[in-house]
Amino acid sequence: MKTKMKNNNMQPNKIWLITVQLIVLSLFLVLSQLTLAKDRIQYHVQNFDGSTLKVINEQGVVSQSYQYAPFGQQLQYKKPSNLKNPNAFVGGVQDAGDLVYLKARHYNPVLGRFYQPDPATFIMKGHGQTNRYQYGWNDSYSFKDSDGKLTVYFGGAGFEGKYIQDQVKAFFKVGMVNVFEGPKIYSNNTYLIDAPMVFFMSHGFSYTNEFYKDLSLPNYMQKTMKNEQLNLIGYSYGSLVAADIATFYSKQNIKIDNLVLMGSPIASSYLQRLQNDQNIKNVIIVNLTEFGDPLYAGMNSGMMVYHSFKTVLPQMGTGTGHFYYEPNNQIGDQRRLQLAEYLYKQGLR
Repeated sequence: MKTKMKNNNMQPNKIWLITVQLIVLSLFLVLSQLTLAKDRIQYHVQNFDGSTLKVINEQGVVSQSYQYAPFGQQLQYKKPSNLKNPNAFVGGVQDAGDLVYLKARHYNPVLGRFYQPDPATFIMKGHGQTNRYQYGWNDSYSFKDSDGKLTVYFGGAGFEGKYIQDQVKAFFKVGMVNVFEGPKIYSNNTYLIDAPMVFFMSHGFSYTNEFYKDLSLPNYMQKTMKNEQLNLIGYSYGSLVAADIATFYSKQNIKIDNLVLMGSPIASSYLQRLQNDQNIKNVIIVNLTEFGDPLYAGMNSGMMVYHSFKTVLPQMGTGTGHFYYEPNNQIGDQRRLQLAEYLYKQGLR
């Protein structure tokens, strides 16, 4: 009888011991996860070009520090084995072989050269653009070369008007980076000459390709891009210039991520060629017909000429119809911001 009672007393003791062990183990696991979570919280201190100089943990202690040679070679750095920071020179991803991945190409900071050719460098004027493997035109202090791509916005005929600058500002405001105004080289600087050329350009008979063999973009378009896109955005006459340049790039086997045609009178046959071009990933049409613009992508030449004289000319200076995005006032600013937000939602960065 005594033996039986002893066995019954031992059973609850064993269950209680196992329960305590499970509770202690659970607390240990929770505390371990909290400690690891703290280790994962990091704050990066960067210099002017986006290179990581210090990594600070949640307690405010510098856990990692970096120094670089002019072209990105790490001269000295402190990096504990239990923390990982792949981002270093100009925000690029440092791999195990000490190469830096700059979103479009791999870069060797010791050599100061990329391992793949720049898809856009050859279109930039000056700074030794003939070498498509160099970093930042061999001037790492003035330029950084995060991926070698950019976004250019071409305005209407003449490339004149404050609305062009304001539209670029709107693109920046929604989060797009490195959007530039289209250079004057693609325009005759006057509406009176550019406008008649629309008839020919709308069919792909481009005078820019005929008279401007050098399609180089100017030096001020500094290569400080942080995205992976090459976008061309054009409004009215500028849409045909953008289409012209996209075609030129495609012939060089350069990929265009987004070609945006706004208020474009482009002919249907030319538009179809662009849409079928394997090097142009995305053609975005922004017609303004809902705002009273008689011109639209895919229209025939006869209707384009007819409406250009009958409707478009009277709309000039009114901020309506074909000139919906041109008003130099708060209404115009709101419209340009809405356009920028729309294109951002379409994936432009």
